[in-house]
Amino acid sequence: MPVVTIKIKNLERVLSKLGRHEDVVRRHIANAINRGLADIRQETIPITPRKTGNLRGSYDRGGTKFATPRKLIGEFGPNLAVAPYATFVHNLHPLGGRYKNPTTKGTLPRFLEEGAIRAIPKVDGRFKKALENITKDLSA
Repeated sequence: MPVVTIKIKNLERVLSKLGRHEDVVRRHIANAINRGLADIRQETIPITPRKTGNLRGSYDRGGTKFATPRKLIGEFGPNLAVAPYATFVHNLHPLGGRYKNPTTKGTLPRFLEEGAIRAIPKVDGRFKKALENITKDLSA
C-alpha cells in the first residue's frame, strides 16, 4: 500500500553543521512535517471511498505517524489492520482514472497519491514558513 512519507534529504548533514541551534531547527521542521501531513489528510479524505467508513477512519487509527524533533519523518496512509482491502481499492484504476460505479460521489482511484499531489502547494508553504521561523528564532 502506498504511504506518503515526508523525509528531507541530507537533513542530518545540515543539522550537524548548526551545532547548538539544532533543537530550534528540529522543532520547526517537525512542525512543518506534521502540518504537511494534515494538509495531505485534508486533501485525501474527501476523495477516499467511503462504503463503511473504515478506510477513511483508518488514517486516524494508526495509519498516520507524526514526526518528532528526534525523528524527522512523518507518514500518512491507511492502517491495513483496520482496512486490509485498502491496497486493492487504491490500486483498482490508474492515476487520473475514475471508478465506474463509485460508492461515494467524488471518490477517486489512487486517492492517496492524488491527495498528496493536490497538497503539494500547501506542504511547500509549510516548509517555507518553517524556514522563516527558523531564521527569526536564530536571529533573536
